[in-house]
Amino acid sequence: MLKGSFDTGALSHEVSLGASAFRRTIDRRPYVYDYVGTANIDEVDPPYFAPSPNQPGPSARRLTSWQHSVFALDRVHLGSQWQVLAGGRFVRLHERAYDDAGLPERDTRLRRFLPQAAVLWQPTTQLTTYVSYSESLSLGNEAPYWTSNGSTTLAPLLSRQTEAGVKYAWSDALSLQGALYRIRQPYQFAQPDNTVEGFSFVQHGNEVHTGLELNAAGRLSSNLRLTASLNLIQARAQGTDTPGYEGHQVVNVPRLRTALYLDYRLPFATDLSLLGGWRYASSNVATPNGLTRVPAYHVFDAGLRYVTQWNGHALTLRLNVDNVFNHFYWRDTGTSGGDSYLFPGAPRLARLSLTYAF
Repeated sequence: MLKGSFDTGALSHEVSLGASAFRRTIDRRPYVYDYVGTANIDEVDPPYFAPSPNQPGPSARRLTSWQHSVFALDRVHLGSQWQVLAGGRFVRLHERAYDDAGLPERDTRLRRFLPQAAVLWQPTTQLTTYVSYSESLSLGNEAPYWTSNGSTTLAPLLSRQTEAGVKYAWSDALSLQGALYRIRQPYQFAQPDNTVEGFSFVQHGNEVHTGLELNAAGRLSSNLRLTASLNLIQARAQGTDTPGYEGHQVVNVPRLRTALYLDYRLPFATDLSLLGGWRYASSNVATPNGLTRVPAYHVFDAGLRYVTQWNGHALTLRLNVDNVFNHFYWRDTGTSGGDSYLFPGAPRLARLSLTYAF
């Protein structure tokens, strides 16, 4: 990548030019998923099931991909208040997927220009507003083993993002930010059908994320520092032609997440600070049909920080306790290997650390 700046009359330019190459391969042995029986972990003496006699086959190439691109971006300064960013990336992609027998089952070739543009307005030194638009390619997911096209890697996805935001420097020590955004990309899911397996992993319809993000960081007073965030997200599956999935919140995207961290230096003991935190997430969907979900949670953290000197060098002691009330909660939902999982949050955890500046 090359970077440089120059002027054309009253306009100032900051230019980035470059090229990239991305190589991706997947080699895998054919898997073995054979049903041998069902038991319950609550049973004192669970039954014994003989393992499957089948064994994975030899490792074989399942995917090869080359992605070459050239990109350019120009940030144009139009006076002291306006800036325009314009540019993009031209991508040439060749991706080939293979079946269990090593025969090509998908050959994807595409050439596409991915634009990137933004307009910034800074009416004062404290306030900056912007709007932006960008497109990008992301890797396709692999089909779960229990679908008709299990282990197949789907084609790359084209996503589009639009964003508008504002940044305000309340003071030299405190900044506030807010942004509205919308991200749209193909929806990948196991679609019920008439195959023997009953499902096929497809890209059909769209996954649309519309959100509001608010952030604050800095010093509220000489003794109190604050870091706070709020994310309100509507992430819906649309146009799936699958009534059971249509319009539901996407798995593992809570509608609301918030976090608040405070750092208070005691006025009567300036070497000692109290630390506190609060994390919240609303109810979280665990399955595409929205029928299974985990409840909302609140988690509180606390700590102490002591700053002093030893032999003329800074010495900092920290005691942090995460999840002070040892609250049990489901931190995330999601999938692995095509199966749905619930991920528990960490129990109470105390950490003591020492930092010494040589």
